[in-house]
Amino acid sequence: MPAILLAMLLAVVVIHPAMADPLPSAGALKEAEARAAELETLVHSAESELASIKTDLVALETELEAVQEQLDAATSVFMAADQRAMEAADRFEHARAALQDAKTELSDNQQTLGELARDTYKYGLPASSPVAAVLGSVGESENDDLTDRLHYLQRGIGVRAVALERSEALNVEVEHLTMRADAEAEEAEEAREQAEAARDEAARLHARVADLTSEASDKLERSMQLMAALETEQDEVATRIATLEARVAEEKAERERKEREERERKEREREAREREEQERREREAAWQRTAPSSASKSSSSWSKPSSGSGSQPGGTSIRPGPNADLVTVGGITVAASLGPRLQALLDQARADGIVLGGHGYRSPEVTARLRMANGCPDVYESPASACRVPTARPGTSEHEKGLAVDFTWQGQTICFPRPGSQCTGNAAYNWLRSNAHRYGLRNLPSEAWHWSTTGR
Repeated sequence: MPAILLAMLLAVVVIHPAMADPLPSAGALKEAEARAAELETLVHSAESELASIKTDLVALETELEAVQEQLDAATSVFMAADQRAMEAADRFEHARAALQDAKTELSDNQQTLGELARDTYKYGLPASSPVAAVLGSVGESENDDLTDRLHYLQRGIGVRAVALERSEALNVEVEHLTMRADAEAEEAEEAREQAEAARDEAARLHARVADLTSEASDKLERSMQLMAALETEQDEVATRIATLEARVAEEKAERERKEREERERKEREREAREREEQERREREAAWQRTAPSSASKSSSSWSKPSSGSGSQPGGTSIRPGPNADLVTVGGITVAASLGPRLQALLDQARADGIVLGGHGYRSPEVTARLRMANGCPDVYESPASACRVPTARPGTSEHEKGLAVDFTWQGQTICFPRPGSQCTGNAAYNWLRSNAHRYGLRNLPSEAWHWSTTGR
Protein backbone atom coordinates (compact mmCIF):
# COMPACT_ATOMS: atom_id res chain seq x y z
CA MET A 1 0.00 0.00 0.00
CA PRO A 2 2.70 2.62 0.87
CA ALA A 3 4.67 1.74 -2.29
CA ILE A 4 1.54 2.48 -4.32
CA LEU A 5 1.13 5.83 -2.59
CA LEU A 6 4.77 6.71 -3.28
CA ALA A 7 4.36 5.74 -6.92
CA MET A 8 1.31 7.99 -7.15
CA LEU A 9 3.31 10.87 -5.73
CA LEU A 10 6.14 10.30 -8.20
CA ALA A 11 3.63 10.10 -11.02
CA VAL A 12 2.23 13.48 -9.98
CA VAL A 13 5.72 14.98 -10.12
CA VAL A 14 6.45 13.49 -13.56
CA ILE A 15 3.16 14.59 -15.18
CA HIS A 16 4.63 17.91 -16.40
CA PRO A 17 8.39 17.38 -16.84
CA ALA A 18 8.57 19.76 -19.83
CA MET A 19 7.17 22.82 -18.04
CA ALA A 20 9.77 25.55 -18.00
CA ASP A 21 8.32 27.45 -15.07
CA PRO A 22 8.13 25.75 -11.63
CA LEU A 23 4.62 25.05 -10.43
CA PRO A 24 3.39 26.97 -7.39
CA SER A 25 2.75 23.61 -5.63
CA ALA A 26 6.21 22.12 -6.28
CA GLY A 27 7.24 22.65 -2.64
CA ALA A 28 4.06 20.96 -1.40
CA LEU A 29 4.66 18.03 -3.71
CA LYS A 30 8.19 17.61 -2.38
CA GLU A 31 6.85 17.77 1.16
CA ALA A 32 4.22 15.12 0.36
CA GLU A 33 6.90 12.97 -1.27
CA ALA A 34 9.06 13.19 1.88
CA ARG A 35 6.02 12.35 4.01
CA ALA A 36 5.27 9.34 1.82
CA ALA A 37 8.83 8.12 2.38
CA GLU A 38 8.36 8.53 6.13
CA LEU A 39 5.08 6.66 5.92
CA GLU A 40 6.74 3.81 4.06
CA THR A 41 9.33 3.55 6.84
CA LEU A 42 6.51 3.60 9.38
CA VAL A 43 4.70 0.84 7.50
CA HIS A 44 7.82 -1.34 7.45
CA SER A 45 8.23 -0.83 11.19
CA ALA A 46 4.53 -1.52 11.79
CA GLU A 47 4.65 -4.68 9.69
CA SER A 48 7.65 -5.91 11.68
CA GLU A 49 5.90 -5.19 14.98
CA LEU A 50 2.68 -6.83 13.76
CA ALA A 51 4.65 -9.92 12.76
CA SER A 52 6.23 -9.97 16.23
CA ILE A 53 2.82 -9.54 17.86
CA LYS A 54 1.38 -12.39 15.79
CA THR A 55 4.28 -14.62 16.85
CA ASP A 56 3.75 -13.63 20.48
CA LEU A 57 0.02 -14.30 20.18
CA VAL A 58 0.65 -17.79 18.82
CA ALA A 59 3.04 -18.47 21.71
CA LEU A 60 0.52 -17.02 24.18
CA GLU A 61 -2.29 -19.14 22.78
CA THR A 62 -0.10 -22.26 23.04
CA GLU A 63 0.84 -21.40 26.61
CA LEU A 64 -2.78 -20.57 27.42
CA GLU A 65 -3.91 -23.98 26.16
CA ALA A 66 -1.22 -25.71 28.23
CA VAL A 67 -2.08 -23.72 31.35
CA GLN A 68 -5.77 -24.36 30.78
CA GLU A 69 -5.10 -28.11 30.63
CA GLN A 70 -3.12 -27.83 33.87
CA LEU A 71 -5.96 -25.84 35.40
CA ASP A 72 -8.50 -28.48 34.37
CA ALA A 73 -6.28 -31.21 35.82
CA ALA A 74 -5.70 -29.28 39.06
CA THR A 75 -9.41 -28.58 39.38
CA SER A 76 -10.18 -32.29 38.85
CA VAL A 77 -7.58 -33.25 41.47
CA PHE A 78 -9.09 -30.72 43.85
CA MET A 79 -12.62 -32.05 43.32
CA ALA A 80 -11.49 -35.68 43.73
CA ALA A 81 -9.41 -34.90 46.81
CA ASP A 82 -12.25 -32.89 48.30
CA GLN A 83 -14.61 -35.82 47.65
CA ARG A 84 -12.15 -38.25 49.29
CA ALA A 85 -11.83 -35.94 52.25
CA MET A 86 -15.62 -35.89 52.71
CA GLU A 87 -15.86 -39.68 52.36
CA ALA A 88 -13.01 -40.18 54.84
CA ALA A 89 -14.76 -37.82 57.25
CA ASP A 90 -17.98 -39.85 56.87
CA ARG A 91 -16.11 -43.10 57.54
CA PHE A 92 -14.48 -41.53 60.57
CA GLU A 93 -17.89 -40.49 61.91
CA HIS A 94 -19.25 -44.05 61.37
CA ALA A 95 -16.20 -45.56 63.10
CA ARG A 96 -16.56 -43.15 66.00
CA ALA A 97 -20.28 -44.02 66.33
CA ALA A 98 -19.49 -47.77 66.28
CA LEU A 99 -16.80 -47.24 68.90
CA GLN A 100 -19.26 -45.35 71.09
CA ASP A 101 -21.84 -48.16 70.75
CA ALA A 102 -19.22 -50.75 71.70
CA LYS A 103 -18.17 -48.72 74.74
CA THR A 104 -21.80 -48.38 75.82
CA GLU A 105 -22.37 -52.15 75.52
CA LEU A 106 -19.15 -52.85 77.42
CA SER A 107 -20.31 -50.53 80.19
CA ASP A 108 -23.67 -52.38 80.33
CA ASN A 109 -21.86 -55.74 80.60
CA GLN A 110 -19.66 -54.42 83.37
CA GLN A 111 -22.78 -53.31 85.23
CA THR A 112 -24.33 -56.81 84.80
CA LEU A 113 -21.18 -58.44 86.15
CA GLY A 114 -21.26 -56.11 89.11
CA GLU A 115 -24.84 -57.11 89.86
CA LEU A 116 -23.90 -60.82 89.68
CA ALA A 117 -21.00 -60.21 92.00
CA ARG A 118 -23.33 -58.54 94.52
CA ASP A 119 -25.82 -61.45 94.30
CA THR A 120 -23.03 -63.98 94.90
CA TYR A 121 -21.86 -62.01 97.87
CA LYS A 122 -25.44 -61.91 99.15
CA TYR A 123 -25.55 -65.74 99.39
CA GLY A 124 -22.15 -65.92 100.97
CA LEU A 125 -20.59 -68.04 98.25
CA PRO A 126 -16.98 -67.79 97.14
CA ALA A 127 -16.66 -66.03 93.82
CA SER A 128 -14.11 -68.58 92.61
CA SER A 129 -16.47 -71.61 92.60
CA PRO A 130 -20.05 -70.79 93.64
CA VAL A 131 -21.59 -74.05 92.31
CA ALA A 132 -19.25 -76.26 94.26
CA ALA A 133 -19.83 -74.22 97.40
CA VAL A 134 -23.59 -74.54 97.09
CA LEU A 135 -23.47 -78.27 96.40
CA GLY A 136 -21.24 -78.82 99.40
CA SER A 137 -23.54 -76.93 101.71
CA VAL A 138 -26.68 -78.66 100.50
CA GLY A 139 -25.60 -82.32 100.52
CA GLU A 140 -28.62 -84.68 100.63
CA SER A 141 -30.94 -82.00 101.89
CA GLU A 142 -34.30 -81.67 100.17
CA ASN A 143 -34.60 -78.09 101.34
CA ASP A 144 -36.57 -76.25 98.65
CA ASP A 145 -35.05 -72.92 99.52
CA LEU A 146 -31.51 -74.14 98.88
CA THR A 147 -32.61 -75.75 95.63
CA ASP A 148 -33.97 -72.43 94.42
CA ARG A 149 -30.70 -70.76 95.35
CA LEU A 150 -28.78 -73.39 93.41
CA HIS A 151 -30.87 -72.87 90.30
CA TYR A 152 -30.52 -69.08 90.59
CA LEU A 153 -26.77 -69.28 90.91
CA GLN A 154 -26.51 -71.64 87.98
CA ARG A 155 -28.39 -69.17 85.83
CA GLY A 156 -26.30 -66.30 87.16
CA ILE A 157 -23.08 -68.16 86.40
CA GLY A 158 -24.22 -68.69 82.81
CA VAL A 159 -25.10 -65.04 82.40
CA ARG A 160 -21.78 -64.04 83.97
CA ALA A 161 -19.85 -66.33 81.65
CA VAL A 162 -21.63 -64.89 78.60
CA ALA A 163 -21.08 -61.33 79.85
CA LEU A 164 -17.39 -61.99 80.48
CA GLU A 165 -16.97 -63.48 77.02
CA ARG A 166 -18.85 -60.58 75.43
CA SER A 167 -16.79 -58.09 77.43
CA GLU A 168 -13.58 -59.62 76.14
CA ALA A 169 -14.91 -59.48 72.57
CA LEU A 170 -16.00 -55.86 73.07
CA ASN A 171 -12.57 -54.93 74.41
CA VAL A 172 -11.02 -56.33 71.24
CA GLU A 173 -13.63 -54.56 69.09
CA VAL A 174 -13.11 -51.27 70.92
CA GLU A 175 -9.38 -51.51 70.32
CA HIS A 176 -9.94 -52.31 66.62
CA LEU A 177 -12.47 -49.50 66.19
CA THR A 178 -10.15 -47.05 67.94
CA MET A 179 -7.33 -47.95 65.51
CA ARG A 180 -9.76 -47.74 62.59
CA ALA A 181 -11.05 -44.34 63.70
CA ASP A 182 -7.49 -43.06 64.03
CA ALA A 183 -6.65 -44.35 60.53
CA GLU A 184 -9.78 -42.79 59.05
CA ALA A 185 -8.97 -39.49 60.76
CA GLU A 186 -5.43 -39.56 59.33
CA GLU A 187 -6.78 -40.36 55.85
CA ALA A 188 -9.34 -37.57 56.13
CA GLU A 189 -6.64 -35.10 57.18
CA GLU A 190 -4.37 -36.23 54.33
CA ALA A 191 -7.23 -35.89 51.84
CA ARG A 192 -7.99 -32.41 53.15
CA GLU A 193 -4.35 -31.41 52.77
CA GLN A 194 -4.32 -32.77 49.21
CA ALA A 195 -7.54 -30.90 48.46
CA GLU A 196 -6.11 -27.64 49.79
CA ALA A 197 -2.90 -28.10 47.79
CA ALA A 198 -4.93 -28.82 44.64
CA ARG A 199 -7.15 -25.78 45.32
CA ASP A 200 -4.10 -23.52 45.75
CA GLU A 201 -2.63 -24.83 42.49
CA ALA A 202 -5.95 -24.32 40.72
CA ALA A 203 -6.14 -20.75 42.05
CA ARG A 204 -2.58 -20.04 40.90
CA LEU A 205 -3.29 -21.44 37.45
CA HIS A 206 -6.52 -19.47 37.20
CA ALA A 207 -4.57 -16.29 37.91
CA ARG A 208 -2.05 -17.32 35.25
CA VAL A 209 -4.85 -17.84 32.72
CA ALA A 210 -6.14 -14.37 33.53
CA ASP A 211 -2.62 -12.93 33.14
CA LEU A 212 -2.16 -14.60 29.76
CA THR A 213 -5.59 -13.46 28.62
CA SER A 214 -4.84 -9.88 29.66
CA GLU A 215 -1.45 -10.03 27.95
CA ALA A 216 -3.08 -11.29 24.77
CA SER A 217 -5.70 -8.54 25.11
CA ASP A 218 -3.00 -5.89 25.46
CA LYS A 219 -1.15 -7.18 22.41
CA LEU A 220 -4.35 -7.29 20.38
CA GLU A 221 -5.19 -3.76 21.52
CA ARG A 222 -1.73 -2.55 20.50
CA SER A 223 -2.12 -4.27 17.16
CA MET A 224 -5.51 -2.67 16.57
CA GLN A 225 -4.22 0.77 17.60
CA LEU A 226 -1.20 0.39 15.33
CA MET A 227 -3.37 -0.64 12.39
CA ALA A 228 -5.80 2.21 13.07
CA ALA A 229 -2.93 4.72 13.20
CA LEU A 230 -1.48 3.29 10.01
CA GLU A 231 -4.82 3.44 8.20
CA THR A 232 -5.36 7.01 9.40
CA GLU A 233 -1.92 8.03 8.18
CA GLN A 234 -2.51 6.34 4.85
CA ASP A 235 -5.86 8.10 4.49
CA GLU A 236 -4.24 11.44 5.28
CA VAL A 237 -1.49 10.91 2.71
CA ALA A 238 -4.00 9.71 0.12
CA THR A 239 -6.10 12.80 0.77
CA ARG A 240 -3.00 14.96 0.50
CA ILE A 241 -2.06 13.33 -2.79
CA ALA A 242 -5.58 13.78 -4.14
CA THR A 243 -5.47 17.45 -3.14
CA LEU A 244 -2.09 17.94 -4.79
CA GLU A 245 -3.22 16.13 -7.93
CA ALA A 246 -6.25 18.42 -8.06
CA ARG A 247 -4.00 21.45 -7.65
CA VAL A 248 -1.63 20.19 -10.35
CA ALA A 249 -4.58 19.58 -12.65
CA GLU A 250 -5.92 23.06 -11.95
CA GLU A 251 -2.49 24.59 -12.52
CA LYS A 252 -2.07 22.65 -15.76
CA ALA A 253 -5.48 23.75 -16.93
CA GLU A 254 -4.66 27.35 -15.95
CA ARG A 255 -1.32 27.22 -17.74
CA GLU A 256 -2.91 25.71 -20.85
CA ARG A 257 -5.58 28.41 -20.71
CA LYS A 258 -2.95 31.12 -20.51
CA GLU A 259 -0.92 29.54 -23.31
CA ARG A 260 -4.08 29.27 -25.40
CA GLU A 261 -4.96 32.85 -24.67
CA GLU A 262 -1.38 33.90 -25.54
CA ARG A 263 -1.55 32.01 -28.81
CA GLU A 264 -4.94 33.51 -29.54
CA ARG A 265 -3.61 37.01 -28.72
CA LYS A 266 -0.61 36.53 -30.98
CA GLU A 267 -2.88 35.15 -33.65
CA ARG A 268 -5.10 38.19 -33.34
CA GLU A 269 -2.08 40.52 -33.51
CA ARG A 270 -0.80 38.66 -36.56
CA GLU A 271 -4.18 38.90 -38.19
CA ALA A 272 -4.32 42.59 -37.25
CA ARG A 273 -0.88 43.22 -38.81
CA GLU A 274 -1.90 41.34 -41.93
CA ARG A 275 -5.10 43.39 -42.18
CA GLU A 276 -3.10 46.61 -41.64
CA GLU A 277 -0.60 45.60 -44.31
CA GLN A 278 -3.40 44.69 -46.66
CA GLU A 279 -5.10 48.02 -46.04
CA ARG A 280 -1.80 49.90 -46.63
CA ARG A 281 -1.32 48.11 -49.90
CA GLU A 282 -4.86 48.87 -50.94
CA ARG A 283 -4.42 52.57 -50.07
CA GLU A 284 -1.16 52.75 -52.02
CA ALA A 285 -2.74 51.08 -55.02
CA ALA A 286 -5.70 53.46 -54.89
CA TRP A 287 -3.41 56.51 -54.70
CA GLN A 288 -1.40 55.37 -57.69
CA ARG A 289 -4.58 55.04 -59.72
CA THR A 290 -5.74 58.54 -58.84
CA ALA A 291 -2.40 60.46 -58.83
CA PRO A 292 -1.82 63.18 -61.70
CA SER A 293 0.30 62.10 -64.64
CA SER A 294 2.86 64.76 -63.82
CA ALA A 295 3.58 63.05 -60.70
CA SER A 296 3.89 59.64 -62.31
CA LYS A 297 7.60 59.90 -62.48
CA SER A 298 7.85 60.52 -58.82
CA SER A 299 5.29 57.91 -57.93
CA SER A 300 8.02 55.55 -57.08
CA SER A 301 8.84 57.72 -54.09
CA TRP A 302 5.26 57.17 -52.82
CA SER A 303 5.04 53.58 -53.75
CA LYS A 304 7.90 52.81 -51.47
CA PRO A 305 7.67 54.90 -48.33
CA SER A 306 10.73 55.73 -46.32
CA SER A 307 11.91 53.40 -43.69
CA GLY A 308 10.67 55.74 -40.96
CA SER A 309 7.03 55.53 -42.03
CA GLY A 310 4.74 54.01 -39.42
CA SER A 311 2.75 52.27 -42.11
CA GLN A 312 5.37 49.57 -42.67
CA PRO A 313 4.53 46.12 -41.37
CA GLY A 314 7.39 46.16 -38.95
CA GLY A 315 6.74 49.63 -37.59
CA THR A 316 4.23 48.64 -34.87
CA SER A 317 5.86 47.46 -31.57
CA ILE A 318 3.74 44.84 -29.74
CA ARG A 319 5.05 44.28 -26.77
CA PRO A 320 -0.50 31.95 -5.43
CA GLY A 321 -6.69 12.19 14.67
CA PRO A 322 -4.95 2.13 24.59
CA ASN A 323 -8.99 4.60 24.94
CA ALA A 324 -9.48 7.89 26.80
CA ASP A 325 -12.33 6.13 28.72
CA LEU A 326 -9.95 3.66 30.44
CA VAL A 327 -7.20 4.05 33.04
CA THR A 328 -4.72 1.61 34.55
CA VAL A 329 -4.40 1.56 38.33
CA GLY A 330 -1.87 -0.70 40.02
CA GLY A 331 -1.64 -2.81 36.87
CA ILE A 332 -5.46 -3.17 36.69
CA THR A 333 -7.21 -1.51 33.72
CA VAL A 334 -10.70 -0.21 34.57
CA ALA A 335 -13.15 2.50 33.51
CA ALA A 336 -11.91 6.02 34.19
CA SER A 337 -14.91 6.57 36.48
CA LEU A 338 -13.78 3.67 38.72
CA GLY A 339 -10.06 4.51 38.67
CA PRO A 340 -9.86 6.88 41.71
CA ARG A 341 -11.93 4.56 43.90
CA LEU A 342 -9.86 1.51 42.93
CA GLN A 343 -6.65 3.44 43.66
CA ALA A 344 -7.96 4.34 47.12
CA LEU A 345 -8.97 0.71 47.76
CA LEU A 346 -5.56 -0.66 46.74
CA ASP A 347 -3.74 1.95 48.84
CA GLN A 348 -5.81 1.21 51.94
CA ALA A 349 -5.46 -2.56 51.48
CA ARG A 350 -1.68 -2.17 51.17
CA ALA A 351 -1.63 -0.03 54.31
CA ASP A 352 -3.50 -2.87 56.08
CA GLY A 353 -0.94 -5.44 54.88
CA ILE A 354 -2.97 -6.82 51.95
CA VAL A 355 -1.25 -6.32 48.58
CA LEU A 356 -3.89 -6.92 45.92
CA GLY A 357 -3.53 -7.44 42.17
CA GLY A 358 -6.07 -8.45 39.56
CA HIS A 359 -7.59 -8.08 36.13
CA GLY A 360 -10.25 -5.56 35.10
CA TYR A 361 -11.25 -4.50 31.60
CA ARG A 362 -11.40 -6.98 28.76
CA SER A 363 -12.89 -6.56 25.31
CA PRO A 364 -15.77 -8.72 24.00
CA GLU A 365 -13.23 -10.51 21.78
CA VAL A 366 -11.15 -11.43 24.84
CA THR A 367 -14.32 -12.53 26.67
CA ALA A 368 -15.08 -14.85 23.75
CA ARG A 369 -11.51 -16.18 23.82
CA LEU A 370 -11.79 -16.73 27.60
CA ARG A 371 -15.09 -18.60 27.19
CA MET A 372 -13.43 -20.89 24.65
CA ALA A 373 -10.60 -21.55 27.14
CA ASN A 374 -13.12 -22.18 29.93
CA GLY A 375 -14.95 -24.84 27.90
CA CYS A 376 -18.28 -23.08 27.23
CA PRO A 377 -20.33 -25.26 24.82
CA ASP A 378 -21.34 -22.24 22.73
CA VAL A 379 -19.13 -19.15 23.00
CA TYR A 380 -21.96 -16.67 22.35
CA GLU A 381 -25.13 -18.48 23.47
CA SER A 382 -24.36 -20.86 26.37
CA PRO A 383 -25.14 -19.50 29.86
CA ALA A 384 -22.20 -18.80 32.16
CA SER A 385 -23.11 -21.81 34.34
CA ALA A 386 -22.56 -24.18 31.38
CA CYS A 387 -18.81 -23.43 31.29
CA ARG A 388 -16.19 -25.34 33.28
CA VAL A 389 -15.35 -22.02 34.90
CA PRO A 390 -18.45 -19.74 34.89
CA THR A 391 -17.85 -16.93 32.35
CA ALA A 392 -20.36 -14.30 31.19
CA ARG A 393 -21.40 -14.16 27.52
CA PRO A 394 -19.69 -11.55 25.32
CA GLY A 395 -21.55 -8.27 25.62
CA THR A 396 -22.95 -9.03 29.11
CA SER A 397 -19.83 -8.93 31.28
CA GLU A 398 -19.15 -6.03 33.61
CA HIS A 399 -15.49 -6.52 32.69
CA GLU A 400 -16.26 -5.18 29.20
CA LYS A 401 -17.44 -1.92 30.80
CA GLY A 402 -14.32 -1.71 32.97
CA LEU A 403 -16.55 -1.89 36.06
CA ALA A 404 -15.42 -5.30 37.44
CA VAL A 405 -12.18 -6.67 38.89
CA ASP A 406 -11.05 -10.27 39.46
CA PHE A 407 -8.74 -9.78 42.45
CA THR A 408 -5.58 -11.80 43.06
CA TRP A 409 -3.53 -12.12 46.23
CA GLN A 410 -0.12 -13.72 46.68
CA GLY A 411 -0.11 -14.76 43.01
CA GLN A 412 -3.46 -16.61 43.19
CA THR A 413 -7.00 -15.77 42.18
CA ILE A 414 -8.69 -15.24 45.54
CA CYS A 415 -10.30 -18.50 46.74
CA PHE A 416 -10.73 -19.88 43.19
CA PRO A 417 -12.90 -21.87 42.50
CA ARG A 418 -14.94 -21.39 45.69
CA PRO A 419 -17.87 -19.04 46.32
CA GLY A 420 -17.65 -16.37 48.98
CA SER A 421 -19.46 -18.54 51.56
CA GLN A 422 -16.49 -20.96 51.53
CA CYS A 423 -13.77 -18.28 51.61
CA THR A 424 -13.98 -16.87 55.13
CA GLY A 425 -10.48 -18.12 56.00
CA ASN A 426 -8.83 -15.99 53.28
CA ALA A 427 -7.36 -12.73 54.63
CA ALA A 428 -7.70 -10.86 51.31
CA TYR A 429 -11.36 -11.90 50.90
CA ASN A 430 -12.12 -10.98 54.52
CA TRP A 431 -10.60 -7.53 53.96
CA LEU A 432 -12.60 -6.98 50.75
CA ARG A 433 -15.81 -8.20 52.42
CA SER A 434 -15.30 -5.66 55.22
CA ASN A 435 -14.06 -2.72 53.15
CA ALA A 436 -14.86 -2.99 49.40
CA HIS A 437 -18.37 -1.53 49.77
CA ARG A 438 -16.80 1.75 50.95
CA TYR A 439 -15.28 2.07 47.47
CA GLY A 440 -18.42 1.12 45.56
CA LEU A 441 -17.56 -2.56 44.87
CA ARG A 442 -19.76 -5.56 45.64
CA ASN A 443 -19.03 -9.29 45.44
CA LEU A 444 -20.63 -11.83 43.10
CA PRO A 445 -21.57 -14.52 45.70
CA SER A 446 -20.74 -17.45 43.42
CA GLU A 447 -17.19 -16.14 42.77
CA ALA A 448 -15.23 -14.97 45.80
CA TRP A 449 -12.68 -13.18 43.59
CA HIS A 450 -15.13 -11.19 41.40
CA TRP A 451 -16.10 -7.67 42.58
CA SER A 452 -17.98 -5.05 40.56
CA THR A 453 -20.01 -1.89 40.93
CA THR A 454 -23.23 -3.88 40.42
CA GLY A 455 -22.38 -7.15 42.17
CA ARG A 456 -22.78 -9.01 38.86
